Amino acid sequence: LKVSARDRMQHYDAYMDPETHQMQQTIYLAKANKVNGDKNDLFQISRWAKPDEVKDTSAGSSCGLESYEAMPTYET
Repeated sequence: LKVSARDRMQHYDAYMDPETHQMQQTIYLAKANKVNGDKNDLFQISRWAKPDEVKDTSAGSSCGLESYEAMPTYET
């Protein structure tokens, strides 16, 4: 799964890691925007990081997804 940065109004495309199913996306560091008088301009972005820079590299070894066949099903 890949979602374009433009569609999400972010700097980098977001994608789902096929091994862990975690969504990798741009991470922003922001603070309240007290300078601007515009009530819709709430945040001042200080910095951002690419998805690959902040990826949890240990998730692959600790994430244990079950197969679809192993999942229990319930009739309603």
